[in-house]
Amino acid sequence: MRKFHLIPIQWIVILFSITLLWQCGSPDGKRKRPGADSLKTENRMGKRQNEEREKVPVEVTSVTRGDISNFILLSSNLETEIMADVYSRIQGIVEAIHKEEGSYVKKGDLLLTLEAKEYELSEQRAHIEYQKQQNNYKRLKAMHDKNLLSDEEFETARFSLETAEIQWKEAQLNLDYTLIKSPISGRIGERLAKIGRRIQPTDKLFSVVNYNEMIAVVYVPEKNLGQLKLGQKAIVYSDHIPNENFDAWIKRLSPVVDPASGTFKVTVGVRNRQSMLRPGMFVNVQIIVDT
Repeated sequence: MRKFHLIPIQWIVILFSITLLWQCGSPDGKRKRPGADSLKTENRMGKRQNEEREKVPVEVTSVTRGDISNFILLSSNLETEIMADVYSRIQGIVEAIHKEEGSYVKKGDLLLTLEAKEYELSEQRAHIEYQKQQNNYKRLKAMHDKNLLSDEEFETARFSLETAEIQWKEAQLNLDYTLIKSPISGRIGERLAKIGRRIQPTDKLFSVVNYNEMIAVVYVPEKNLGQLKLGQKAIVYSDHIPNENFDAWIKRLSPVVDPASGTFKVTVGVRNRQSMLRPGMFVNVQIIVDT
C-alpha cells in the first residue's frame, strides 16, 4: 500500500505570496517590458501631431444671393475729363500767389496777382480820354442839330467817342487780368509761377484738375465689338485701394478698328467716390457683357 505525503502548509503560503507579487507588477496583471510606458507616450504624441497636420482650415460664411456676370477684363491708366492749364492774358510781374499745389479751388477763386500799378494808370488815362470824347461829342451833336455842323464832322466825332470807349474798356480788362482766377473747380495739380518773376501770356502758371469724374481708355478686341454699347455697366478697381469697387459705364465707343492691333477704343467713365482715385493710377476695368 502506497503512502501519500501531505505538503506542509508553509510551502502553500510561500507559493501563494510569490504568485500575488508577480501579478501586482502591472495593472493588467502582465509583466511590463522596460521602457514600455515611455514608448506608449511617444506613440500617443506622434499620433496627435499627425492628426493636427492633417487638419484643413475651413472658413464658414453665410449663403448670399448675387448675380453671376460675364465680363471683359482690361487694364488702363486713369485720366481726368475736366482739366485746365492756367495762363495769364497779359505780361507782368508776379506779386502774390494765393493757392498752392493740392489746394481745392472753386471756379473764379483767385490764384495769383500781378503788379497792377501800370495797368491802373492805363485805365485812368483811357477813362479820361473817353470822358473828353464824350463831352466833345455832346457839343458837336448840339451844333449838328442846329445845322451848324456837317454830317461828316459829326460822324467823325461819333467814331472818336466809340474808339475812346473801346480803349477804356480794354484798359479795364487788362487791369482785371492782373487778378488771375481759376477757370474751373478742382484741385491745383501743379504750380509753376514764382513771386517776382516776369511772365508772358505763353507761360503756364497752374494746372487745375477736377477729380469728380475720371475716365479710363481701354482697347477692346474686335471680336467683342457687338457686345458693347453706350451706357453699358462696368466696374473699375485698383490693387492699391483694396476692397473698393467704383461704378463705371461706357462713355464713348470708337467705330474704327485698328488694323495693326485688331482692337477698338472704348472710353469708360468712372465715378470717383470720395475722390479716392487720382489721374495716372493703374486700374483694372471690368466691362460687364452678360449677367
